[in-house]
Amino acid sequence: MPHYYNVLDWFHVTDVWCEKSNGFKCWMVRLEKICLSTQSWWAPIGSQALNPNRNIDAIKTGTASCRLCKTASKDIYNAGWACLNTKCDAYFNFSKEVDDKTLDYNEEFMNERTQFTGGPLDPLAPPLLTDNFLTDNNNFGVEKLWNTGIVCPTCKGCSRRIEWRQWRCETPGCFFTYSVLQKTMKVHDAIAQGFAYDKEWYDQKIGIKFSQKTMGMYDVYEYIIPGEGKDEIAGIIRHFAANGIINGQPDGPNDLFRFMQESDFGLKRYPARQKGCESTKLYL
Repeated sequence: MPHYYNVLDWFHVTDVWCEKSNGFKCWMVRLEKICLSTQSWWAPIGSQALNPNRNIDAIKTGTASCRLCKTASKDIYNAGWACLNTKCDAYFNFSKEVDDKTLDYNEEFMNERTQFTGGPLDPLAPPLLTDNFLTDNNNFGVEKLWNTGIVCPTCKGCSRRIEWRQWRCETPGCFFTYSVLQKTMKVHDAIAQGFAYDKEWYDQKIGIKFSQKTMGMYDVYEYIIPGEGKDEIAGIIRHFAANGIINGQPDGPNDLFRFMQESDFGLKRYPARQKGCESTKLYL
């Protein structure tokens, strides 16, 4: 394959039929590549390119009508013709005993081509996200949409979003990079991206009493852990959280949060075999 991840092409459905396999009915779909003027990357090595001036109707699968239901079905199997009307009593009955495991399709059915009658096709490689799209949708450039991979417009290889600041094509020898202008988030913007704390649900579900108070310049969140007995307290946890006054100090949390976004630390993602596993981390 030309790349580790590959885009195939645009296809259209030419045939839909039902056949039996191990006693079960299985619906089958035949697809054809729409653009037949170019050689496919998955074509066998050494195979000849298709002639763009060839007669597209030169190879066509024969058909026959069922004697019982009068329905026409294509002659698509090397084992012979069979009625493909699932409502017919003669459905999928061949003139001889056929092994489902060795049932294969004949050359005419495999090689026939069908004229595409649909409209214009979209680009094979999805267009890259832009700064204008980011602005129009009030995004910051760090949402889930902006963490997805791209199809390289240069080599058509698929690449993941590994680097924090940009996309970099993973195809060896291709040096395409792409980035958008990420907006600097404020703390309340980051909080809005997460989830809101539902105090009533949490108290009822967990049984931990929660209260909030101010001590000095800090907002203090107090959690009372219930013990085993009635009205017994196992312990108290106090979380001292910085407030606006502390966060706004020079070189304080707000400045640190802004500095982390505006500076390039070369952050990347580890490739993860399983979502949520230990290897899903950032590293410098």
